[in-house]
Amino acid sequence: MVRGVNKRIVEVSETGNEYFEKAILFLRPSRPQEEGDLEGEAKRYLRHLQYTPPAVRGLPGRIALAVLKFGGAAAVGAALMSAIKF
Repeated sequence: MVRGVNKRIVEVSETGNEYFEKAILFLRPSRPQEEGDLEGEAKRYLRHLQYTPPAVRGLPGRIALAVLKFGGAAAVGAALMSAIKF
């Protein structure tokens, strides 16, 4: 949510990224610059950003966590069954 009406922004519609169509950057009021410089600096900043989709970034950790959960549940179940001794 954007509050206030005095914010200066730079909108970059050609991000050069397959995931993002448009980027909106809010300028700091303490850093006045020329408009041509702002667009170039915004494009340079966006080129250096790296985006990894969450499905790829956290997949190994989520698989390991799921294996630990199921393994722990199986161990608890086995311990209970051996303690009850049907």
